[in-house]
This record gives sequence, structure tokens and C-alpha cells, in this order.
Amino acid sequence: MLYMTHILYFEVLVLLGVAWNIWNLGVVSHQLCKSKTYQTVDLIILCISSSNILLDISAFGYLFTIEFELHCLKELHTVVRTILYVFFSTTCLSFWSITWLCVFYCVKIVNIPMAFFIIVKRNISGVINAALILSVLGCLIMYAPFFFFELPSHAKNTTANSTLNIDCPDLKVNFSSPIDTDAYLYIFLCFLCPIPLAIMLTTSIQLVSHLWKHTRSMKKNENKFQSRDSYLLIVRMILSLVFVYLMTICIAFICFLIQKQSSQLANQILIPNMSFFCIATGILLTTTNKNLKEKFTTVCCCKKPQTETRVSERLT
Repeated sequence: MLYMTHILYFEVLVLLGVAWNIWNLGVVSHQLCKSKTYQTVDLIILCISSSNILLDISAFGYLFTIEFELHCLKELHTVVRTILYVFFSTTCLSFWSITWLCVFYCVKIVNIPMAFFIIVKRNISGVINAALILSVLGCLIMYAPFFFFELPSHAKNTTANSTLNIDCPDLKVNFSSPIDTDAYLYIFLCFLCPIPLAIMLTTSIQLVSHLWKHTRSMKKNENKFQSRDSYLLIVRMILSLVFVYLMTICIAFICFLIQKQSSQLANQILIPNMSFFCIATGILLTTTNKNLKEKFTTVCCCKKPQTETRVSERLT
């Protein structure tokens, strides 16, 4: 059983993550309803914020699943399957939303003299909007097999008049016979880490390279430094999001390695790790997005932020 202090610590993290992402979600939704027009960045923020909220709640639900041993029942409860489904699908959606944000700004900012790239650059908003829709549908469909999640066969031994397992097993990926557990595991792990990571790193390197070249070319033109500052703000945001993603994946990998030795310790690390991811991404979006930053500083009675430059407005 987890200590109450740990549970209270998790509750604080979850409440902070949910509250911050609800704020981002509410501000962007209000802005969209008010203007009756949408920007691609706003849609990405909506996807990240909504998926982070569900991710945080499902992570806390997973904690209580372990705490109250719902996975120790004779048959795995539907609630456990639902929590696992929401947890993994929202994690994947949040990762891919950040990936599309990196791609959007990379294509918007970087200039590559290629016909295909020029065509994509002209239609980047539509491309990213379609990618977001496909990501949502893909995540919902890809993790549907978790509704067929079951306990390993060796862990289903029960007493004659009991609904509890003799030895409460750890939750491990195991599906019914039509689904190849190992193949499915490799597929959904690829969509959680290697593929989005490769895209994020590629776009980040392109953005940093472009910023360095842009700064060198504009050193003698003081009037152009405003545009450099706008590029710098966007690059910092992208690099920060990629860093948070990398740290989250690394900690999750460590939890996977220590799962066999101590599943309780792994769970105690994994849950706050995902909550930290939700908090960090929410804060980064608030501090780097014009509308979110203005609303936040207004509510906090701070000094009104300066107007963004034309370049930053064009990039949204």
C-alpha cells in the first residue's frame, strides 16, 4: 500500500496539472468562440491541453487502481481497462500534438528551395489540421485493444469461493488470443517514442540552424532584430517541449527497467513523471503563446505584456 503522504503529493501534482491545462483550454476555446476563426496553433494547444487533462486524471486513476488492488479481481474490471486505454491513448495524442507543433513552426520558419517543400509550406495549416485529426482517430483506434486487456493466465488462480487472486499479480501487457501481444507492444511503443522523437529532433535541429544563420545575416541590420527575437522565442519553446518530452520518456524507460524488481517503486515514479509532463507543457504553452500569456498576466494583475511583433503574428 502506498503511503498517504505519497498520495497527497500525487494529488497536488494532478490538481496543478489539470488546473493549468484547463486554464489553457478555456482561454483558447473562449478566443475561438469570440473570433469565430481558428489558427492551427490554437487547435494544437486544444489537443495538447485536453489530452493532458485526461492523461493526468487517468494517471491518478491508475494510482488508485493499484492502491485498491482492482487488478487483483478474478476478472480484470472494465474500469481498469478504461483507465489504461485513456492513459495510453492520451499520452500518445499529447506526444504527437507536440510533434505537429514542431513540424508546423519548422515549415513556417525554415526555407528550403525544394518544390515539394514550397507546396507544403503554402498549405501547412491544412496539412497540420489534417494530421491532428488523423492523430486523434489513430490514437483512439490504436489503443482500443486495451479493452481486451487481461491478466496473464498463470495469475488467474483463485480460491474456491473468492473473487480475488491468491497472488495479486502486477499489471503486465497481455491480450486475448486474436491479438499478438509482442507485435502490438512493439507497434504502440514505436508510436510513443522513436517516431515522434525522430521528427522532433529533426525539426529542432532545422530551427536552431535557421536561427543561427538568420542571426548572422542580420547582425548589421538593427531593424531586423525584432524578427530574430520572435524566432528565438519560438525556438526556445520548441526546444523546451522536446526536452520535457525526452526527460519524460527517459524516466518512463527507467520505470520499465525497474518494474521487475519493484513494481511499487516504478509506479511511484511513473505517475508523478506523467503529471510533471502535463504541468511543464501547460506552463510552456502559457508563457510562449501570445493570447495565453496576456490573459494570464491580466488575471495575475501583472504588468501588461508588450505587443508581439508582426513576425510572431504571421507564424501563428
